[in-house]
Amino acid sequence: MKLKKYALGIWHSYKTTQRLRRLNKHELLATWFDAHHLASMQKVFSTGKISIDEEQACRCTALLAATARGNIDIVIWLLSKGANIHHQSSDNGSAFHSAASRGYIDILQLLHNRYNIDIDHIDDQGQTALINAAFLLPSSSLGLVQKVTALLLQWGANPILQDLQGFTALDYITLQIKDYDDKKSLDTFEIESYQDLVETKEILEKTIAAYKEKI
Repeated sequence: MKLKKYALGIWHSYKTTQRLRRLNKHELLATWFDAHHLASMQKVFSTGKISIDEEQACRCTALLAATARGNIDIVIWLLSKGANIHHQSSDNGSAFHSAASRGYIDILQLLHNRYNIDIDHIDDQGQTALINAAFLLPSSSLGLVQKVTALLLQWGANPILQDLQGFTALDYITLQIKDYDDKKSLDTFEIESYQDLVETKEILEKTIAAYKEKI
C-alpha cells in the first residue's frame, strides 16, 4: 500500500510538471501567484520559463506574494535562489513593509537578521514599516501591534517619521484608541485590542522621548 501511494505520488508530480511546462509565461505567472505551498512554487520555476524575480501585476514578485501570505518556507527558498530582497512593488512597498503590516514576526526576523534591510524605507504614501504596522495591524491582528512595534523600535526604526498625511506611528495608534474611547461599551475582543493599543502607545511615547533627547 505504501509503495502504491509512493508511486502515485511520483506519477502525480510528473503529470503536474508536464502540465506546467505546457503553460505560457503569462499562465505560469498566474500559477505561482496562487501557489501557497513550497512544492508548487518549486515546480513552477523548474520549467525555466520565468525568472525568480519575474513580475506580476503591480510589480509583485513571488517573494512579495509569499511575504504577504506569511509563507516563510517559500520566502526562505526564494531568497536561497537569489530573489531580490530589495524589490519594490508599484507603490514602492517592500517585503519588509508587507511582513510588518501583517504581523509576520518570523519573516521580519529573517529579513532583518540575514539581509541588509533599510528599516526606514518609505513607500509612495511616505509610510515606513513601523507606520504600516501601526496603521494596519490593529484592525486585523490582535496582540501583534505591541510585539511588532517593539521589535521594529528595538532594531532602530525612527519613531518620529511622518507619512504624506503628516501622521506618525504614534498618531495612528492614538486615533484608534480614541475610536475605542468613543464607544459606549466594548466586547472581550475589543477590550484586549484596546489594551494592546494602549501598551503600544506607551512604548512609542517612551521611545520618542528617549529619541528626542539624543537629537
